Amino acid sequence: SKLTRLLQQALGGRSKTVVIFTLSPSVCSADESFNTLKYAQEAQDIKNKPVACVRSLSRTHSGGEGVAELQAKLAWTKTQLDECSKQLKGKELELKAEAERSQRLERQVDALNLSLQHTRHHGQQLRAAVAAVLERLPQTEAAMAAAFSEMLAEQMSTVTKQTEQGISNVSTTFAAVSRSSECVGDAKAHAQQCVEQRRGGVVALLKTRG
Repeated sequence: SKLTRLLQQALGGRSKTVVIFTLSPSVCSADESFNTLKYAQEAQDIKNKPVACVRSLSRTHSGGEGVAELQAKLAWTKTQLDECSKQLKGKELELKAEAERSQRLERQVDALNLSLQHTRHHGQQLRAAVAAVLERLPQTEAAMAAAFSEMLAEQMSTVTKQTEQGISNVSTTFAAVSRSSECVGDAKAHAQQCVEQRRGGVVALLKTRG
């Protein structure tokens, strides 16, 4: 059976095996209980024949061939041990290099983490500065608008004064030109009178001579 195959390593030699069988008083399990009792009876009838494990030393005492074989095996074992030692040293060096590499990577990671913390702190400072600027922005806009209004009013006042001064200068110049025109008209009339008088004198002189 399957159970016997599972226990075949423990049913021979010098081993001692104990098997506990459980039964059920239920009528529904009568067949299973009967099969269990049957297997228990068969297992009880198993007879073991233990065999002592004794190594023969006839070859060792006969001609020394066993000693040579053992020496060869010992030499081969030493060779294998040396190779394993070399491999182990190589692995130790590799592990040491890996450990140093891991330490360097850890230091780099620590440096990156520190840089990241500084960057985050700087970013928080920038955010705070931007928030403060945004908070002061309406006040700044109002101050700039007031300053611009004052500057515009000053410029308008200056332009108005300059315009009024220009108009006053133009009026003064126009009055002077008007007075000059009157003087020119008077001089022209006087010149015409003089010409008429001379013309009359010449005509009278011509009439007298004629």
